[in-house]
This record gives sequence, structure tokens and C-alpha cells, in this order.
Amino acid sequence: MSIAKEVYDVLPGGGNVDVYTLDNGTLRAEVLTYGATLNRLFVPDKNGLRKNVLLTFNTLEQRVAHSAFQGEVVGRYANRIANAKFSLQGKEYHVTANKEGVCLHGGGEFSHALWHAKIVDEDTLALHYTSPAGSEGFPGKITATVRYQIKGGTLAVAYQASADEDTIINLTNHAYFNLAGKGNVLAHVLRINADHYLPTDENSIPTGERRPVAGTAFDFRQ
Repeated sequence: MSIAKEVYDVLPGGGNVDVYTLDNGTLRAEVLTYGATLNRLFVPDKNGLRKNVLLTFNTLEQRVAHSAFQGEVVGRYANRIANAKFSLQGKEYHVTANKEGVCLHGGGEFSHALWHAKIVDEDTLALHYTSPAGSEGFPGKITATVRYQIKGGTLAVAYQASADEDTIINLTNHAYFNLAGKGNVLAHVLRINADHYLPTDENSIPTGERRPVAGTAFDFRQ
């Protein structure tokens, strides 16, 4: 198992972006300090040949200009906040409206930030980011850590965050997978053990209704 560090590129506004490569001979993961991004993930196919199974970009310039959060950590709040506002303990907070009047992925702060990386042991990389109180309109200072760890044939991603006052937090990674390592995903076989789905409005906000998947494009029970 090895973890290697290299300079990846420089952000348009300044700031070096590093890439860390975790490799145990079975899996190889590339992690960028920009957005704590899982940039590439190489896994062995049935013949033992490793292929990248993530949608990614060839350059940092392309990622900054065109990314829809591919592989990036999203926060403070993953997914959408309707009308870019929420109430907490009787107080209303207005947050960044960056997508058709809603707050998408916390305004994109965590995904576009430079994280500080540290190799914590031979198989684990930890990345740290501090979001100041009031950033993107959210209350509280957030100290966040994302850990990438490779053991055997498994890549584990763990999230931890603490706040100095009551707030909301919802972190995740936004990787797009193609398990064939090439082409499109239309030949993939997928099962989702869900009998219902949540309809959304024109801004992709759930309406509160639950509908059966039977007879719809969302039926992946078989």
C-alpha cells in the first residue's frame, strides 16, 4: 500500500492543487485537494486489468469550468434547499440561491474549496476544511474532515463535521460511476429495492407525495 503526493495544477485565481494517489495493487484512487475530489478510481475488471470507473476531467481547468460536482465533496448541505431558506429553532436563514432559486449543494462552497490534506497512516488520507460562520448564509463555523481509505478491494469514504453553534449539515460525495470503464451505462444491470419514489417539482424539490414505482421508469425492483 502506498500514498503518493504530486502537484496537480494551479487554480485560475491562484492556489496549488495537489493530487494524492492511494494504491494497494488492487485499487487505485486519485484524490484532489480541490473539493476533496475523488478524481479517478481504478478497479480490476474480470481479466484483472484496472480501469477508471469515474466520470472525470482531463485538466483542472476543465473541471473548474464545466464540473457538475463530479467526484467532489458537496456541502454544507447536499441536494437542494427549497427557496434557498430554512428555519432553525424559530429563526429563518437565507442561503445562497445558485440554481433556479434554490440552494444547490450548499452553494458549492465545499466543492470549490481548497482542502488541506494529511496522510494519517499507510492506507488513509484525511482532508480538512473550515467554513466560517455565515458562509453562504449558514449559521455556525464548520470544521469538516473527509477520509479516504483503501483496504483490500474496498474504498471507504468517511465524513466528520463539528459546529460551534446549531446548524444544519449534510455531506456526501458526488461521484458519477461507469462500472464498464468506457462507453455509456445503458448496458448496466441495476436493482433498487424501492416500491415508491418521491415526485419533484420543476426545481427538483420533492412535493411530499409518494408514488408507486410500478409502471414507471423508476421501477428497478427486477
